[in-house]
Amino acid sequence: MGRAPQLAYLAGRTVRGGTGPDVTIPGRQRIENAVRFGGGLLVVLSKGETATELAQLDPHSAAFRPERVAGVTSLVTSPEDDLAAYAVAADSAISWIESTGTEPRRTLRRAEYGHTTVLGVRGDRVHFRAEGNDYPASQTAYVWNSKTGEVTALKTVRSLQAEHGRDRGRRQHQRCGADLLQCADGPCHRQASLPHLRVLARRLHPTGPSSRARTSAPVEPSRAPPPSTRPAEPYAVSGSGPSS
Repeated sequence: MGRAPQLAYLAGRTVRGGTGPDVTIPGRQRIENAVRFGGGLLVVLSKGETATELAQLDPHSAAFRPERVAGVTSLVTSPEDDLAAYAVAADSAISWIESTGTEPRRTLRRAEYGHTTVLGVRGDRVHFRAEGNDYPASQTAYVWNSKTGEVTALKTVRSLQAEHGRDRGRRQHQRCGADLLQCADGPCHRQASLPHLRVLARRLHPTGPSSRARTSAPVEPSRAPPPSTRPAEPYAVSGSGPSS
């Protein structure tokens, strides 16, 4: 039978795989994105020609909550599906939420960031990318501590999990390879692409010294066998001799 899918995916209007049972998304609006969140779902739905809205579906519920967030353009969740972050690009705003409801929604809004895209969320920190308002737009990666409000620009980001320890990050990479983040290429959260999976495979299975030694050893070229010195034996050609 094989192992069940470890990443949630959308099949028609049903979310399968991941940390919970199959969940069918109600309604007829086009689905732009859907992620598991606290046992339920967070869904970005199309509204009209170009608008979008974020809706939340509670566990074992057949209808969305009445509250909607308009204009959501990107959405991510933590590997445990207990935290989420989303961006409203038109407002240059990003928000952090948690599934239990014990913490209020936290929002960062700065006009100078221009178009913003959330890349990942780990604990109180949200990683995001901002294009700025200059032309041509230059993309910069940031990390926002939603608890303290501090925002730090990042030059390079190899992996979000690296902030929480090498060993823990390796376990999370094995659990969800699509969580690998390469800011130079854009987000790869829960959407595994072949180049990112190749990078992940090299990280999780690095080539050791013994392997390099084996591959670097010179290979002796094949040699053809020496020509035979035995005289050729006579042979008869069918039909060439006299008849008896």
